[in-house]
Amino acid sequence: MTSLNGYFMSYQKTASALLASYKYVEPFAAYLKKYFKQHHKFGSRDRKVISDFCYGFFRIGKSADQYSLEDQLQIGFFLTHSQDNGYLALVQPSWIDELTNSIDLKLNFIRSIYSSFDVTKIFPFSAQVDAALDPDQFRKSHLIKPSFFIRIRPGRYDVVMNKLKEANIDFKEINPSCLLINGHSNLENLLEVNADYVVQDFNSQKTQTFLPELKDDSFPIWDACAGGGGKSILLHDTYKQSDLYVSDLRETILVDLKLRLKQAKIRATNIFNVDLESKDANSLIIKSIPKKGFRLILADVPCSGSGTWGRNPESLRYFDQHDLVVFHQKQVSIIKTLIPFLQKGGFLLYVTCSVFTIENDEVIDIIVKDTPLKMVKRGILTENASNLQGDTLYAALLTLEA
Repeated sequence: MTSLNGYFMSYQKTASALLASYKYVEPFAAYLKKYFKQHHKFGSRDRKVISDFCYGFFRIGKSADQYSLEDQLQIGFFLTHSQDNGYLALVQPSWIDELTNSIDLKLNFIRSIYSSFDVTKIFPFSAQVDAALDPDQFRKSHLIKPSFFIRIRPGRYDVVMNKLKEANIDFKEINPSCLLINGHSNLENLLEVNADYVVQDFNSQKTQTFLPELKDDSFPIWDACAGGGGKSILLHDTYKQSDLYVSDLRETILVDLKLRLKQAKIRATNIFNVDLESKDANSLIIKSIPKKGFRLILADVPCSGSGTWGRNPESLRYFDQHDLVVFHQKQVSIIKTLIPFLQKGGFLLYVTCSVFTIENDEVIDIIVKDTPLKMVKRGILTENASNLQGDTLYAALLTLEA
């Protein structure tokens, strides 16, 4: 095997050391950020190449675990790139002519060299995923970096489009509110983040199609597991006159969420911290919400995140499928906690960024069987995701009959 030299020798050595020391206790992006903060010698190009090596390794999952780390870095680079940056020219020059081939041909090429390479181990959980997904296509989608999407806020279309065109930003208009931004454009220098646009995945935006049509001018709605607040802003933009309540388990998340809502020029009626599985959850909720309850509750519940592993591919290597039972129980518990605060005739929208049936349909089946909630519609949000390289989500709209 051709020996490395110069910068690429250093990059591969650093990437190997990072991967060997990473313990999967935090997102790799956070781990990487800390590392580079401690080691100022790495410039922007250095950081980009080293990060690229690491993510290529994660994207192939455990498909080549029987081979050396060096082999896996090379396989990962080959399968996740269509152009060489000089790395393959040093380590595997005979592979360069294969770089522009289809992913199927590239996988066949790798198997011709590494006979034990097993593509099914990129995502080895196919038996547990939603039947609407093509396991082979979904597995291979992890080899491609997901696209970057924004949602244009109401009334800001002309401002956003004009400024993007003036700055020669490369983008594709998916629909009048959704844009796919190509390259590594820094939009924050052009537009007001959260005021003009929201960074939000294509299929996350599509959860809006599950929201019910509510005609009253003003009514209370609750984003009960708000996280970063993207769907809180979506709720406000859909029901502009509503009274928005927002909560989350994590106080640190709520600090960031408050800033984001301020940037979006949204004033929530109340933002509060609550653990929806705690013994005192009911009393905390009662103190924080209107007495009449809610017309709509959004529950974007904690989950495996398997529909977003294209963005966080380290999960392909460490996820323990036994955790799915824990997530399932947590999800059922949270929904049952929320039901008493839903008005008669009101709606509950259940959302996960998971592809696993146990977190999706199996949760909803139990809720419909054991509670007064009735099904309105449900489904996996994956249409066009493979073409656009978006996340995969699941949504189910339920109602409490009057």
